Amino acid sequence: MANTIHQGLQGTPIWRLGDRRIASVVPMYQQIHFQHLTAFHRVVVAYCPVMHLAQSSTRERHIIIPEIVDDPSYCCALHELGHIIEPTQQPVNVWDSWIGSPNVRHNEIEAWRWAQAHALWWTPEMDAVMQYALWTYGIPASAVLSA
Repeated sequence: MANTIHQGLQGTPIWRLGDRRIASVVPMYQQIHFQHLTAFHRVVVAYCPVMHLAQSSTRERHIIIPEIVDDPSYCCALHELGHIIEPTQQPVNVWDSWIGSPNVRHNEIEAWRWAQAHALWWTPEMDAVMQYALWTYGIPASAVLSA
């Protein structure tokens, strides 16, 4: 069964198209896409060993993310980039940094919306990462869906 990369970029995850040899190409497309976004928006990227250490600094336009090797790390990277680029992000100071702050909740929801809107594709695995991350802030995943 011959499949093309083009079909995968239209929304169907490439590894489900039938040709397992192209599965290793998926992270490369995600990495290139992410590199283009960070270069265009002039965001500095540093890498951390695990996803739960990912963070962003809006003032310095700097993010720390895991290396993009699969869908979960890709959506995590896009989410952190969303904190920098998404225009409705609200300022958070040391007093707002606690989980229950309305600004923190708003920023988390909007960064995930940005990540979903700008991903090459969105998979159930990426959805699970988003739901867990929102849960850690006490935010239901349905908050991302409601406008």
